[in-house]
Order: sequence, then structure tokens, then C-alpha cells
Amino acid sequence: MTDRVLTIVLSVYNRREQLRMALEGLEKQEGIEGRDFEILVIDNNSTDHPEEIVAQFQHLPHIHFYNESKQGLGHVRNTGYLLAQGAYVAYLDDDAIPTPNWLAQLFQIITVHASDCICGPIHPYYTDEKPDWFKDSYEVRTKGDDPKWLKPGEEASGSNMVWKKEVIANLGGINTALGMRGDALAAGEDTDLFSRYWQYYPDGKIYYHPALVVKHWTPAYKMKVSYYLKRQYVAGQVASILRRSDPLWRKVLKSIQVFFEMLLVLLVLFPFSFWKYDHKENWYIEQLHRVTFRLGWLLTNVGIRLDINRF
Repeated sequence: MTDRVLTIVLSVYNRREQLRMALEGLEKQEGIEGRDFEILVIDNNSTDHPEEIVAQFQHLPHIHFYNESKQGLGHVRNTGYLLAQGAYVAYLDDDAIPTPNWLAQLFQIITVHASDCICGPIHPYYTDEKPDWFKDSYEVRTKGDDPKWLKPGEEASGSNMVWKKEVIANLGGINTALGMRGDALAAGEDTDLFSRYWQYYPDGKIYYHPALVVKHWTPAYKMKVSYYLKRQYVAGQVASILRRSDPLWRKVLKSIQVFFEMLLVLLVLFPFSFWKYDHKENWYIEQLHRVTFRLGWLLTNVGIRLDINRF
């Protein structure tokens, strides 16, 4: 039964200290006196005993701890909205920290704007030393510096999205065939959700506000060229999977297009861009990612799945 305004669903998998920081972020929210919300911490087969961390935050309003044995972020998020008593469901991960005015800003948006989904930017935070070449922009997810309604077809990041519970239910929940599964690198459940939303609600309303900031953990393994290129390859896989219902002729034409785009980058654009970069790592990330994304798309489209999905 839906009887409060907001449910925060915090997905958990083997990030004990990050979970502590996420809950501290919720503990430090400002300007929310009298606001009605609950926090559902949902563990997905962790082995580092996250319930011990949650036990230290029982003073937070309406905080509950649950287990979801089916492995995968999609299963956790589906369990979250099914258990939610809030009219809106805010999805956070255990490695995400909401900034101090996140909840106050969110409640203001819910009050003022009749929206099906609310989203905001994501900025990185670090617990390891950042290499000289690594740019914060590699981990920033933003739709700009001004509040706005997203255009049909636009999407936001799943680490900072707030949906009406009834909308998620109407869409049939999160696609559990996509998204992170334990420590396997995967993606796409949020992209798929936004895609289905715009099909179901062609005149839908998704509101973006730049002040609704969440900080996302960027550990040492994410600050490597190999990780970034793997992530781009997986993004290409997902883009192909989401078009699996296209007719055969369209798939063939798209494959030809992607192949020649990849060839163009490799033979013409990519080799002559090296001189622009002070660090070869930036060159690899900012140029080669265009090749790895298309390679992931192309191989998946012809039925070849390479197992590169480990960190």
C-alpha cells in the first residue's frame, strides 16, 4: 500500500565502507524536517555482512534491511519498488553519496512539478589517488546546468533516478536480463527502462535538475584505460541488444554502417589525433572508445558475445 511520499531503495553488494558512506550521506541531509520517507536497504548476496553497517543507522526514519537472493541489480530494484510504500521510488546504489540538499531538493521538485521521473547529475568521488591523466569528466553524468524537461527519447543515469511507483509497475518493472550482476561488468537496465517509458508514455514528463547531485565512487580499477574501454564495449553490446526486435534488413544495413564507421575511425580519424594529447591514456579513452563501442555493437549483432565482463 502506498501511504508515504518517497521510498529510497539502496542496492547493496560487497561494498561495506561505501555503504557506510552512503548511509552517512542520507544521515546528513538538510532541510527535511517533517518530510515523510523510508529507506530500504536491499542486499544482493553480499559476503561482507552489510547488515552490521545498517544496524548502526537504525535512528534513520523507517529504515529496513532486506535480502534479494536472485543475483542482479534489476532484481534488487524490482524488489525495491514492490516493497515500497512511497508514491515515488528513488534508486541509489551503495557506492553513491547524495549531497546534503539532495532530499530537500527532491521533495521540492515532487511538490512543484507533476513528473513521472526525476533525475539529476552524477559526479565522482575518490578513495584512491587519481592519476595525473584521469579527468573527472570521464565519470560525470549530466544533462546540463539548467533545470529542464527531458525530450522524448532522452535518458538519465540509473544511479540517480526517481520514478513514480505506478509508472514502474505499468512498465513491468526493471529488465532483469540487463544490468550489473555481482562483480560482472554489465549495463543497460536503466537505458531499457527509459526506452520503454517513452514508448508507453510518448508525451511523458521527466524532469532534470542540476542541484539534485549524487556523488559516485570511482575506485582505482575504474581509473584504468582497460576498464573504460571494456565499459564502452559493453555499452555497444547493450545498444545492439536493445535493437534486437528490428527487422533483419535493418540489422544488416546497420551492421554495414557500423563497420564502415569503425573502419573510418581506425584508418583516418584515430591515427591523426595522437598529437592533441599530452597523455596517451587520454588518447586511448577519447578516441579508441568509438571503436570499442562499435565493435561491441557489431559482434553482438551477428551473434558473437565475448566474455570481457570482469573488472
